[in-house]
Amino acid sequence: MTDDFSNPLDQEQAPPPSGGSGLMFWILVGMAAVVFAPCVLLPVWRDYQALQYAEQVEQAGLEQARAELHQQQRRLEALQSDPAAIARVARREFRYRDPQEIAVPVSVRPEGPLEAAPVVLTPVQPPAAVAWLTERLPETDYDRLFCAAPTRTILMGLAGGLVCSAFLLYWPRRVDRCAKPG
Repeated sequence: MTDDFSNPLDQEQAPPPSGGSGLMFWILVGMAAVVFAPCVLLPVWRDYQALQYAEQVEQAGLEQARAELHQQQRRLEALQSDPAAIARVARREFRYRDPQEIAVPVSVRPEGPLEAAPVVLTPVQPPAAVAWLTERLPETDYDRLFCAAPTRTILMGLAGGLVCSAFLLYWPRRVDRCAKPG
């Protein structure tokens, strides 16, 4: 008597056709990388630019402080050695008047403290390859697309889904051969 019932585990499973599966796997992974890379790299680039701009502002503030220090050192030297400078300071700051002087009031707009000149920031340029690529991309708000929380999270999830789909659909499966009892 022969068994007409065959065990599905005993049959060999044929591997899926591999004609375009490798190509489709890499296309899906590439598409995921194209979406995922800007989501990771653009926020880091914006942080780097912000640090560079902050450094430029601090450098300008340092230069202004050095100029003010130099001016104060010259004023100190003048107060230590120049009688005319001492007289000017005494008149201006302590309102000293010689009894023989006649004071004539003049209405003059008082000048406020000198304000610092606005800092001119030098743009931080990306590497040459990135600049070449961005020249060819359409004009849109990439910061809102790749840096803002809701869209960035969605795009990163979609990229992860593409990679998972590529692995689930097109990764080569291992054929398990069970030994037939014999």
